[in-house]
Amino acid sequence: ALRHLTLMVRTGYVVDAEGQDVYLRQDDPARYQQQLRRLRLPISFMHGELNHAFLPGSTLNTYRRLRAVNGRRWYRWKRFKGYAHFDCFAGRSAAGYVFPWIVKQLENPPR
Repeated sequence: ALRHLTLMVRTGYVVDAEGQDVYLRQDDPARYQQQLRRLRLPISFMHGELNHAFLPGSTLNTYRRLRAVNGRRWYRWKRFKGYAHFDCFAGRSAAGYVFPWIVKQLENPPR
């Protein structure tokens, strides 16, 4: 999984494990919009504001792009102040601060 994530970071967008642009074909605008419409499903994005591995703006851009195509009701986005890359899962206060938000998303997903 980490090798695949590294490949996507180096590529600059979502690719398969072989580096092929099969998910969101950005070279074909009509197909790209169609592929974004397939992501009309509940997604809650979370991001640590101090994350330097994946900048908070990247998930925010994805969140905004999906909302523009599929409507607001399918998506949520939350930035966690003071948290870095993996802190949202393993940080000292994650169990009391981040986990309740995750549980809330699972119990009451965007609709």
